Amino acid sequence: MYFSKNVFINCPFDNDYFPLLKSILFTLVYLDFEPMIAETSDAGVSRLSKVKRLVMESKFSIHDLSRVQLGDETGLPRFNMPFECGIDLGARILELPGSEAKKCLILETEKYRYQKFMSDIAGNDIRAHHDDPELAMKNVRDWLKINNKQQKFARHSSIWMVFNEFEQDYNGLLEKDGYDIFDINAATFTDLIEFMKQWLEAWRERKK
Repeated sequence: MYFSKNVFINCPFDNDYFPLLKSILFTLVYLDFEPMIAETSDAGVSRLSKVKRLVMESKFSIHDLSRVQLGDETGLPRFNMPFECGIDLGARILELPGSEAKKCLILETEKYRYQKFMSDIAGNDIRAHHDDPELAMKNVRDWLKINNKQQKFARHSSIWMVFNEFEQDYNGLLEKDGYDIFDINAATFTDLIEFMKQWLEAWRERKK
């Protein structure tokens, strides 16, 4: 894994968010970036230690704050995403080694909603996806293009068409094995990312 290609992902891990997560992961894999998620790293290590390591190993970070709201069961807000975003931004503010090259994308449901609960992040690249997986894909693709001017990027509409092909094949495979296609835990993130890579390799071979 290379620092310049690693993208740390800080987002909700629940079924409601899963369609957005899949579109973001697929975009990264399609564009030859390496998704870095805390759940995919070594077992037996605290989550905070994992987050710290993955943040420092990744030039890019995507933080989705769209689920900072009161939970139905607890009545309390979900602070994990803002907390991990703060760790990443703090690395740059404290000028830790290598942090000067880091780039950060913050995703939200609505563009200015963050001002109501985390206004100090103003000035960063903040984009709204309105809970739309295709718009989330476009946001990630466009942001990466701005920060990788030497690399050629397919249009987001082209990536979206390929993603829909992938979804059909992936969902069919899960259903064949008796899994719920809407369950985020049907496969590990490591397996999902690996399947995306293998599927894209085969898809590109067919297109030659």
